Amino acid sequence: MNMFVNINYLDYYTLCKAKLVVYKKDWLRETVVASTGQTIGRNFNEWFNLSNEFDKTKTNFHYLKDKQIKIHVCLLCGHSWGIYNTKYGLIKNIGIEVEAILHIQAYYIIENNIKQYNPKLNNMIPVDNQDPVIHEYLNSLKAVSKSEHAFRLSTQPHEENLFSSAVARNRLEILFLTKGIEILSRVGELRVEQIRPLGYTVKSHKTFGLGTLFFTYRNIPNNSPIVFWWGNNNWRPLFVLKNRGVR
Repeated sequence: MNMFVNINYLDYYTLCKAKLVVYKKDWLRETVVASTGQTIGRNFNEWFNLSNEFDKTKTNFHYLKDKQIKIHVCLLCGHSWGIYNTKYGLIKNIGIEVEAILHIQAYYIIENNIKQYNPKLNNMIPVDNQDPVIHEYLNSLKAVSKSEHAFRLSTQPHEENLFSSAVARNRLEILFLTKGIEILSRVGELRVEQIRPLGYTVKSHKTFGLGTLFFTYRNIPNNSPIVFWWGNNNWRPLFVLKNRGVR
């Protein structure tokens, strides 16, 4: 038996309301983008460990395992690094068997893991041009992990499919990065540690942000470079959204 779940950052309370614990084939219609994967991983980890409604002697995970039930999380867009980290975290906390139960699929994949084989890098990750301003910003971050993901190699991606050329990519990435650093320098004390010049990311990651370029003129996520959506500190965003938060 399969369950197909299309949800916005999986909420296990929503699972209960939708009666997915009854294991019917229900569909939750939401627009879904998985970025870092933290919320999906955290909520699945909690839900898997809850006592099952129909067999209190088992957790939801063991009930699904025994009944050979699979969960398919269907995303509009997913980041490969975030999906990998989600699966890794669940395997570490729940067990390797979770791979047979939970399947995460996306219509559009942003291949942003520079450590995987031949990633498309259809996002923004700069090369290290030894700019002292850029390194000063990076060194100022309190984050201490994943610094090896801050810069891509000059040979990545092997084939350029997002920008008109490798030169154009390099130029625009550095331009957006340095302008983002400049904007954030005007803020003073930045209380939200996840905000970076190239968009939100995991606060413990010593990187410049996710650099996501997946958006429309109606909705620009905050994991995109801040030049697109930041509307304060004497900066007019490239996309001025008048309907943010309006349904």
